[in-house]
Amino acid sequence: RIGGIRYHWIQADDSPHEDLLTHFPEAYDIIDKCVVSGTGILMHCMAGVSQSTTIVCSYLMKKRRKTYEEIHSLVQCRRPIISPNHGFVAQLGLWEGMGFRLDANNKQFRHYMREMYSLHTFPVKKMDQYFPRLDGREYYPSVEFRQTVCLTILNV
Repeated sequence: RIGGIRYHWIQADDSPHEDLLTHFPEAYDIIDKCVVSGTGILMHCMAGVSQSTTIVCSYLMKKRRKTYEEIHSLVQCRRPIISPNHGFVAQLGLWEGMGFRLDANNKQFRHYMREMYSLHTFPVKKMDQYFPRLDGREYYPSVEFRQTVCLTILNV
């Protein structure tokens, strides 16, 4: 590490099933802080083709209020080899559709989160961040919740 340089790492594989969408807001804040302060920023991934391109596009889409297609063309003029995988492109489309923010009430976002969770690429605590668990006792105080297999009483 080099002193005076701020590092931020997003663990992400170049897979259509990898989640970058939930990192977009934080990445935006980090990039924008550097841009506003005049600090340089280096974005990179393994080949500079997919993951870093997706993060850069998400930032520019929000900053300029432009569509993915418009921003993709803009970025491609500066770096012709960019090619975000189709999963990342879909996430950028969802980002655009939600007005460049994560909206837990958006049906497509909820579907996306369920899909990521079902593919086991999403930790439960990340799901809880967007969709808090309901406490069943609050709604049904006289009902006991039990697991169907062993009939253990659950503290829901």
